[in-house]
Amino acid sequence: MAKTERPFILYDDILLSHLQQRKTNRHAPHIRRSVGLQPFEDLEHLPLIKALFHEKYTVADRLLKNLSEPLPPKDAVAACLCALNSTERRMNALLDHCPPIPDFQFLGAGKTASLLDVAIRCGKHKMLALFLKRGADPNGGPSPQTATPPLETAFCLNAYLCLEQLLKSPRLRPE
Repeated sequence: MAKTERPFILYDDILLSHLQQRKTNRHAPHIRRSVGLQPFEDLEHLPLIKALFHEKYTVADRLLKNLSEPLPPKDAVAACLCALNSTERRMNALLDHCPPIPDFQFLGAGKTASLLDVAIRCGKHKMLALFLKRGADPNGGPSPQTATPPLETAFCLNAYLCLEQLLKSPRLRPE
C-alpha cells in the first residue's frame, strides 16, 4: 500500500504543542476547527516553513539562501514561529529575509500565534530579546485575539527571564 502524504496545514495549536515538545492529535483536525483556530493558509514558501517546523535545518538554510526577495508577512510569521526551537543565528538569518517585525508579528492564526506571546509561552527569552532588539512591539496587539500585553503574559506564566527582557525594552508602555 502506497503511503500518501498528508496536506501540511499549520495551526497555531500545533505550533504551540510542537514548541513545547508535546504531541498533538494530528488525526483530528475537526477538533482544532471547533475551537475557532484558523490555519496559516496560502503560504508562498511552504517548503521553507515545513522544513523549519520539522527541524530540518539543513534544508531550511539552503532554502533561505535561495530567497531573492523578503518573505511575505504571513510567511514571515509562520517561519519565525516554526524557527523558535532553532538557534539565534538561524533566527537572525531568517529575520534578514523578512519584512520589519512590526509588519508581521500579529499575523498569526489564532489566540496563541502572536510572535512575542508564543516566545514567552515557550520560555524562549533569548529569542524574545532578539525580536525586541529587531523592533518588535512589546505592548499588546492590534486585535482582541492578541490584545493581552506580553508583559502580562510573562507575569502570569512566571516567565521571569522573559519578563526581564520585556522590562528592558525602551518601547514598553506598562499600563
